[in-house]
Amino acid sequence: MQFLPVEECMNKDVCFDDFFDDYKKKIRIGVKGRLRRDFLEMDLSAVIPTYGSGNLTILDAGGGAGERSIAAAKKGHLVTLADISEKMLGEAKHDAAASGVFDKITFCRCPLQDFSMPNGPEWDIIFLHGVLAWLAEPVHALRSIAAKVKSGGFISILYYNRDALIFKTAVSGGLAVFQKSKFRGNGKNLTPINPLTMDHINDAIDPAKFQVVHKRGIRIFADYFLSKENISRVDSGINTNAVPDSSETYQEIFDIEKEYSLREPFASLGRHVHIIFKKIVQKNSIKESWA
Repeated sequence: MQFLPVEECMNKDVCFDDFFDDYKKKIRIGVKGRLRRDFLEMDLSAVIPTYGSGNLTILDAGGGAGERSIAAAKKGHLVTLADISEKMLGEAKHDAAASGVFDKITFCRCPLQDFSMPNGPEWDIIFLHGVLAWLAEPVHALRSIAAKVKSGGFISILYYNRDALIFKTAVSGGLAVFQKSKFRGNGKNLTPINPLTMDHINDAIDPAKFQVVHKRGIRIFADYFLSKENISRVDSGINTNAVPDSSETYQEIFDIEKEYSLREPFASLGRHVHIIFKKIVQKNSIKESWA
């Protein structure tokens, strides 16, 4: 399992302050961001019985602009949102106030690794959505923070899929581009520095303590559809970075993604893969006594 050498990724996690405007324009307001939001909400509501309403403690680690935090706070949960980006947290605070849940979220400008401390709190749910691939040491970070899930609790992981990036590079870039590609970003654009595979996730999550309860691929086909769509839209002066939310195109793409996203091999070919693990309740062994 090879990652970008530490010296190449500056031996630190990537902060989104430098990418904030590009993130809003290219990801958050378009099809890519909406697919992510819609499928995450669908999965969490369907898989975690108490997510729909209740008083769960939730850590949104590397939660960025706070979309998941705000959605969870609206359901009555106690949410802590942690991120190292001042601009992302500023956006989260603004949106939380506009949604009437500012007082229900604890905002922390800090690295998610701070929540792995031995004496730190445990959580009913931990969100790790789209953050691991921006870390210098993602497997270590995941292994450490997973230990902070309560018995019977859940950890929801959305990871940027290296296998899908390799496939997309071959299809879209051609032979010359493929041969030169490192299949990772350089910390200077919106391609993550450490795309992951399911092997990385399995290396970090102890199967004796956690069981997979859900897996979905997200953006299996969308990027290909949008690339083709954009070819015919450029001359029309339409923003090719995002299909508007009101577009019929979005619903068509969503329906196709939904049809295939839980089925292999497609689930493993999404640009993002959403995995939910449940922490196994450890039962104390009962010793029988004999007279």
